[in-house]
Amino acid sequence: MFTPRERIDAALNCEDPLDKLPRFEIGAVTLPLMKVMTRYYQLPAFMRQALRQLDLIREIVYYLKKFFVGIEVKKFKPKRRFKVLPKRLITRFVNLSRTDENFERIVKTVYRVPIKLGYDSWGFPNPLLLEFMGKILRKDTGEYGICFVDGKIWDIDLATGDMIEIGLLYEDDNGEKMMDYYTQFMKNFDFERHYGAFEAALNQKIGKSRLIEQIVPILFIRGLVSTWLYVFPTRKMNLLFRNVFEEYRRKGAPGRYGHFLKAKTKFLMKHVDYLAKLDLPAILLGDDQADTHGPFFRTAIYEKVYKPLYSELAKHAHSKGIKVILHSDGRFKTNPPDGSSEEGWDFIDNCIIAQGMDAWHSVEMDANDVYEIKEHIDRKLALLGTIDTKWLQFHGPQAVRKRVYRYLKRFLKRGGLHGLIPGTDNSIINKTRIESWFSMIRTIDDFSAKYIKQ
Repeated sequence: MFTPRERIDAALNCEDPLDKLPRFEIGAVTLPLMKVMTRYYQLPAFMRQALRQLDLIREIVYYLKKFFVGIEVKKFKPKRRFKVLPKRLITRFVNLSRTDENFERIVKTVYRVPIKLGYDSWGFPNPLLLEFMGKILRKDTGEYGICFVDGKIWDIDLATGDMIEIGLLYEDDNGEKMMDYYTQFMKNFDFERHYGAFEAALNQKIGKSRLIEQIVPILFIRGLVSTWLYVFPTRKMNLLFRNVFEEYRRKGAPGRYGHFLKAKTKFLMKHVDYLAKLDLPAILLGDDQADTHGPFFRTAIYEKVYKPLYSELAKHAHSKGIKVILHSDGRFKTNPPDGSSEEGWDFIDNCIIAQGMDAWHSVEMDANDVYEIKEHIDRKLALLGTIDTKWLQFHGPQAVRKRVYRYLKRFLKRGGLHGLIPGTDNSIINKTRIESWFSMIRTIDDFSAKYIKQ
């Protein structure tokens, strides 16, 4: 019997599965986790309908924002007779107090579900939750948002209870104020407290064993391309392209954005150092680099601006025994959909693989021929995810079972099972049907039992 860590290590090394395909998700949002913890999916239909009419999620979020953040929600009026229950639920599960102890409780709550479901690995909630700065007036609505010390402003969605990104502490046409602010944040970051809380959370017992012995946590943190989310307003992605093109055309020393990217690279390398001290296998960089048509940047541009920094980061990580997983949605094969010019695999070969990435997570099914990619990369890159998230939203358990089984079986003829860690090509999102999620898990295990020799 192999451990989750052994299965994950083998897969990230692009080896054949040891006894079964390991399973991984980058995470799950609030509603699916709550439904599993409360066994909501097992309730009779009339009871589920009655609970939906109570609007408990909105009630919980309303009191969460009011009692723990001091923000009044103007768009929603709670039913006063339900005041006690939401407040108790908040206190038990989603208290926003900035304490190490509460961070441990959040982690324990989040990880109960994947451990119960037999996952080998799961994305780790960033301990930046410890660094809550206060509320700040939103420019878009005139209401308050929640600001963390990295300068990002968030809100809590009334319908789902999930954190949503809504803005930045400072906004200007070039991102200069936020570059200065975030650079200072990185310089002052308290790694000792951050990873002390991380270690304490991993050493908690769930049942009779420590959390770290039952599942492999993988830290999810923003990568280099996604630094624009900390510098430019989300609605002004054109500012990213302007700055990247300026760096590409620049001769000699890098410009302001280039220096910012260098500082972020050093920041990520420091995280790698602490992950190595905790003996964790990998770092997962959230860094969308493409849409459904292809990469955001031509290979030549990416090779000059990003590749040297990613190569430096990967080399450092490998020297510490840490694998680097790149998370990106979109299509990495670079031939245009109209077929007018065939560029083929230059981006995935010359950028993603050549810069030292060990694995690619999500491998969005709608944007890629997964089997074609698996055949091409062979044992040069592990693949995580790859199963269409929409299957779990719009199909029942039996349909999901047929799709997942047929999907996995095709790898036996096209690409092989080495370096494959199945899961959704996004995450367990709000509209996920719980029974279909369970069906995907069981199907992966049933497939493994039939086709993987121990």
